[in-house]
Amino acid sequence: MTTAGNPPILLIHGFGAGLGHWRHNIETLSQNHTVYAIDLLGFGNSEKAHACYSPLLWADQIYEFWATFIGTPTILVGNSLGSVTAMMAAAKYPAMVQALAWINLPDSSVLAPSLSTGVRRGRKTLFRLLRPLTASLRYFFTSPLIINPLLTAIRPRRILTGFAKNAYVNKAVVDDELMDILGLPPYDRGSRQALRAMTRFVGNVPDQYRARYVLPKLTVPMLLIWGKQDMLVPPILGPKIADLNPRIRLVEMDEAGHCPQDECPDRINPLILDWIAEISPMQPTE
Repeated sequence: MTTAGNPPILLIHGFGAGLGHWRHNIETLSQNHTVYAIDLLGFGNSEKAHACYSPLLWADQIYEFWATFIGTPTILVGNSLGSVTAMMAAAKYPAMVQALAWINLPDSSVLAPSLSTGVRRGRKTLFRLLRPLTASLRYFFTSPLIINPLLTAIRPRRILTGFAKNAYVNKAVVDDELMDILGLPPYDRGSRQALRAMTRFVGNVPDQYRARYVLPKLTVPMLLIWGKQDMLVPPILGPKIADLNPRIRLVEMDEAGHCPQDECPDRINPLILDWIAEISPMQPTE
């Protein structure tokens, strides 16, 4: 049992995963902390509701969970989409966050400052002009007639296993337990309509909640971990994100892909615990 002096930890999974993706982390982290993990709406064992999905919706869910079950400043630990959700939750509900740990942070807005002013203005104008067309195309390609057969085709385990292996350097980690975590929820009732809704709405995030604007304003300690062999989100984003706030500590990890918490927990767990001990000295366990 841990004392109340040690900050709680809330684990937030990535796209297509669930709380089970922290299978190798919860036990170790909970030796000195109260640890919570959550299935974001539409993923894992949660309801596959038809909703306007976005990281802001999930940030609201995180806050409601925190207000109901935790109620004290918490360390949010996210992977991929979970990192984006944690960042937005910290921006929208700062009172709930004591610190943030991200295992990659997929937000391309950090690349914008590297473009010239003229290019940025031209790109913004082009995006504004093309918005009606892209919205129409998005709705067309996410219509049931188009996307339902596609989802049926990719749900078989052998197909999902191939996708999952792209996220790992050590392919042996993609075992039956992991494929149950990733592969069973897509067969839940409502899963296809939920994924259609995610495809339509998940990118609808106001600029003020994107990393380029949020990160310079955050004042809590932040840890950013990035697998150097991440094939899904380019590791080049890591240093650009870290440059946005001096409180961000960047750790680039060799022989790690998109999900180091599952691929190499023997390195991730002590890294997170040592960082927490440094920023918030822990109380002794009872």
